[in-house]
Amino acid sequence: MDTFIAIPVAQGDAFYLRRGKKWSVLVDGGKSRSALPDLFKKATGACVVDILVCTHNDSDHANGIIGFLEAGLECKEIWLPGNWLSGLDKTLAPWPKLFDQLLKEVSSENFDHIEEPKEGTWLESYASTIDSNDNDNEADEVRIQNSWPSHLTEALERLETESVSFQRVIRTSPFFDLLLEKTSTPRAEIFWSAIKAASRIREIAKLDFHRTIPVRWFDFDATGSPTGGTDNLQPQNAQEITRTYSDPDLRCPGYALGH
Repeated sequence: MDTFIAIPVAQGDAFYLRRGKKWSVLVDGGKSRSALPDLFKKATGACVVDILVCTHNDSDHANGIIGFLEAGLECKEIWLPGNWLSGLDKTLAPWPKLFDQLLKEVSSENFDHIEEPKEGTWLESYASTIDSNDNDNEADEVRIQNSWPSHLTEALERLETESVSFQRVIRTSPFFDLLLEKTSTPRAEIFWSAIKAASRIREIAKLDFHRTIPVRWFDFDATGSPTGGTDNLQPQNAQEITRTYSDPDLRCPGYALGH
């Protein structure tokens, strides 16, 4: 029997679908990292899904995904927004470096030309701007990778042992008081939004890498033909742009690299 459950996460979305005994998917996880694991198990009676999907980076969708992975609940693969890959190496940089880069951009005169997008976060919009200025050959190389590129692997390995949080970096910054005084300004609000968005992306990437879970990355595309997915689940408005995994010997059974 098929089952569809809207998990009562209070804020945000978390939808569970199970097709008989064949396969299951969890789409988003609500806002609470700590509450989602127990809510999921109570609502579904399960501890595993075939596909875990994070549709976007807002806290009331992505935080529960972090909680799912932190709690050790199982999934065979994860689907993530492809725009996270744009500038991901910069997002995974040590907090002091990332903090200084974002602060410099928010403080620059050119910032006024960068608008917060209607969907997603300014961090993702800014990262896409960075990526468009990168070498085209490098961008093409990332798109055809079926494993984490070496520079991202190094960053993720460092991230697993990182002991400095962004809260600590910000508190020790000479700009901390200034930022606190101007939290209501557009620049400060977008700065904090970017920092929090980076934190969520870093956590999901780190947990995925540590647990060697395959990832499918999708770009939203409302006009083109959807591509990718699995035999059981395909996107309706997105194209699969690449897949990553941490160790080819640890890929889940049945995980195919070819379409």
